[in-house]
Amino acid sequence: MRVDFNEIKTKISLPDFLQEHFGWHYDRGSSPAYPKMSSPNNDRTIVIKRNSQGVYTYFDVHDDSVKGKTILDFMQGELQHEGKTPTLREVGEVLQNYIKEGKTVLPELSKMGNLDRELWDEEKIIQDVKNLTLLKDYSFIESRGIDRETIESPVWKNVLRQNNFFDMEKKISYRNTCILLQNSEGIQGYSQRNMLFKGAIGNRFDAIAASSFDKKRPIDILYIGESWVDCISHYQLNKTKDNVLYLSSEGNFTCGQMNTINKILDRYDVHKIISIFDNDLQGQSYTLRLAGKLNVKENGYEFEAITSKKDKRVFVELTIAGDNKQRAEQTARKLFPVSMIEKYYDCSELKLAPKSVSIHDGSFRYEISFPYIKEILTELSSHIMECSSGKKIKMELPKNKDFSDDLQEIKGIEKKHINREFRNIGHRNIFNDRYI
Repeated sequence: MRVDFNEIKTKISLPDFLQEHFGWHYDRGSSPAYPKMSSPNNDRTIVIKRNSQGVYTYFDVHDDSVKGKTILDFMQGELQHEGKTPTLREVGEVLQNYIKEGKTVLPELSKMGNLDRELWDEEKIIQDVKNLTLLKDYSFIESRGIDRETIESPVWKNVLRQNNFFDMEKKISYRNTCILLQNSEGIQGYSQRNMLFKGAIGNRFDAIAASSFDKKRPIDILYIGESWVDCISHYQLNKTKDNVLYLSSEGNFTCGQMNTINKILDRYDVHKIISIFDNDLQGQSYTLRLAGKLNVKENGYEFEAITSKKDKRVFVELTIAGDNKQRAEQTARKLFPVSMIEKYYDCSELKLAPKSVSIHDGSFRYEISFPYIKEILTELSSHIMECSSGKKIKMELPKNKDFSDDLQEIKGIEKKHINREFRNIGHRNIFNDRYI
C-alpha cells in the first residue's frame, strides 16, 4: 500500500478523528479556533493547532514532553501491544485505510475548519485587538472578589478589556473580560475569559500578559504568575506603593515566555523577582522552570526542567559555566541534593546524583531525573532560589490552590469552577512607551 504521510497529517481533521474514533471530548475553554480536548477518562488534555503547511499538531497541557505531536504519534501510542511499538510505516498504513474507507472528516468539512491560529497575520491581530473596548462590565471580576478600586489602581488601570462573542450554534451571546498578550515585537493577541470559559486568541508561545508600571523607576518587585486573575487577586491582598510589575503566562508556562521575561530583565532594573504560581503540581513545575531559566547572570548556571506526566518524572538538563569540573560537580550536588528528594521518595535504588555527560562551550552539562511529586518540586524550587546570588529570586505560595481562591475565601465567596497602531487608551507596552 502506498502511504502518503503528508496527506495523513493534513487531510484528516484531528479533532473530529479523536472524537469519532476514540471518544475524546471537547474540554472547558475549547472553541473552533482553539480545540482543547480531553481523553475519555480525563487523564490527558491536549490543545490542537495547524501549522503553515496545514499539518495538525498538538501538545499536552500537563505534560511538557508531549508537544509538536501529530496524528501519527497518537496512533502509534494507541497501537502499542505488549510493549511493542509499531513502525511509522505500520501506523501510516492504518491511517491510510481510514482515509481510503471514508472514515475521516476532511478539514474543509469540519466544524473546526477555521483552525488557523498559527496562520494569523499582523493585520488580523491588530483588527481583533482594535475591536476590544475598555472594561465596563465588572460582573466577572467582582464575582472573583476583585474590587473596582483595585482595577482603578495605577498597577491595573486601563489594563483589562472586554469583547462580545456570539455563539452561532447555541444562539447565545457572551461578554468576555480580556487582557492583551505581548512580546518584544508588540501585541500578539489577547487572553479572555468569562464565568464558563477561558482561552487565548493569537500567539501565546512567547507572549505574556502584563500590568502597568512606572518605567522611569526601577522595578521593586517583578511578580510572575499563571493568570491575570491570580495576579490581580495577589495585588489586592498585598497592596503596596512599590513599583511592581505583574506578568502572567495565561496557562502553560512556555520556554518562549521565559525568553520574553529575560528580555524584560535585560531592559529594566529589577530588584526582586517573586513567583506566585499555583500551589499544585503543575504550578510548582512552572516555579522550577522559572528558577532554572531566569537570566540572573551571576549564578553561573541554568537548567531546563521538563515534566513528563506519562513517566511521572521530571527531567533536568543542567549547564554550569566554568572550567573546573570538581567545582561544577559541587554546584550540581548543591542545587539538586539527593537528601532532599529522599525525604519524599524511596530512591535507594535510583542514581539521582548529577553525572557529567558532556562539556560544551567551556561549560559542564548534567542530566538529573526525579519523581514528579509536588513536595519535591516545591522544596527544590525554594532551595534553588535561595542558592541564587543575592537571593534575588523568591517564591510565594497561596494558602489554597491560587491567590484567587485565597481572595474569595477572605471575601466569603463560594468558589465557582470555570467550566500596528492601537487606540490611545492608556496602557503602555512593556517594551516601549507606545500606548496600546
